[in-house]
Amino acid sequence: SLASLNVRYCENLTDDSIKAVAAGCPSLASLDVGDSGNLTDESIKAVAAGCPSLASLHVEDCENLTDESIKADAAGCPSLATLDVSSCENLTDDSIKAVAAGCPSLASLHVEDCENLTDDSIKAVAAGCPSLATLDVSSCENLTDDSIKAVAAGCPSLASLDVFICENLTDDSIKAVAAGCPSLTSL
Repeated sequence: SLASLNVRYCENLTDDSIKAVAAGCPSLASLDVGDSGNLTDESIKAVAAGCPSLASLHVEDCENLTDESIKADAAGCPSLATLDVSSCENLTDDSIKAVAAGCPSLASLHVEDCENLTDDSIKAVAAGCPSLATLDVSSCENLTDDSIKAVAAGCPSLASLDVFICENLTDDSIKAVAAGCPSLTSL
């Protein structure tokens, strides 16, 4: 039974193929459809319904996705440990808060260039995902020290944090991370 599928940069794929995989591969643990621009919420919601063991989902640069598909994955895939939604510009705090609530084992989250995200979603991740080891919030320009300080307090296993082009952050964030994340190897 198929456990991993990587169709990154397969720009001609449609929802039909991913829905077929979701229906026929219930043991799917890893799916990478990054940069497959034709996909919509329909296919990712099908994955949430058909692949409850999914642990890794990469949908970066799938510009048609909205909160609905990510919320469905948060509810349907509680074992999700890796999520990359970078450059999914339609996403809001609602989807990331749903992930924080539904996926307590989340270890890696990439939300680079998700411009609608605010401190609320990142604080929810800090509270709900204590095993988080990797966080990329680069180019999330709405974030402030509040969210990064929450991550420093709530995610002691954090090893990698990317805050590139988070222009509202101050020394307070970096000091908090330095004090609260002893496993940090990359900042």
